[in-house]
Amino acid sequence: MEPTRRQLEEALRYLSVPDWDREEMLALARAGFAELSSCSHPRKVWERFPLTVGEHCIALGDGSLTCVSSDLSRLFRNCRFCIVMAVTLGPEVDRRTQLLARGSMSRALCLDACASVRADSLCDEIEDEVVETLNENEHLTLRFSPGYGDVPMEFSGDLLRLVNAERRIGVTMTRKGMMIPVKSVTALIGISSVPERRRRGCDDCSFAACQYRRKGGFCHDERI
Repeated sequence: MEPTRRQLEEALRYLSVPDWDREEMLALARAGFAELSSCSHPRKVWERFPLTVGEHCIALGDGSLTCVSSDLSRLFRNCRFCIVMAVTLGPEVDRRTQLLARGSMSRALCLDACASVRADSLCDEIEDEVVETLNENEHLTLRFSPGYGDVPMEFSGDLLRLVNAERRIGVTMTRKGMMIPVKSVTALIGISSVPERRRRGCDDCSFAACQYRRKGGFCHDERI
């Protein structure tokens, strides 16, 4: 499948490509997506869970799974349910990236960036599926993944277990907090009782050292 212009731009953003080197890197990004199409095996899973929101924490399901997070508490303040999702591109992408790195680090980095973009697009596909299931007075919040803001990466392991991701799509988490396959993503989306702002900005994030914020932009800047 041919990448869209937006996907190509996103890959360049992951690679932090300067303006003067864009055309050459666009060609490498196109090659990276072509490589990805031959080695990825996308899989995804999602479920809807009851959500309890405290002042600085949230609880999922029957309340046994909690996460201390002011970011999530603020994002989900109008929510009583949320979606937990997990996606993966499969282990062959990891093997192909490692193989490419032995001969061409630039090709390996491009494949890695393109895989990150593709994993994000799988999450977008889930959002589209979820929208089809919402009632008239239900609205999605922004998507939020562990590892951002004040949500620890380790929370991904709890989300994987909650949706039984190991059995259903083959994703696990190591003791050191790395998901296997590497090109896997977990995320939450709140189901709000009021329309929510769906454009992300720095006010939604507590990561003050962000490289994009230092440059005067933010991580979801679009150049389309």
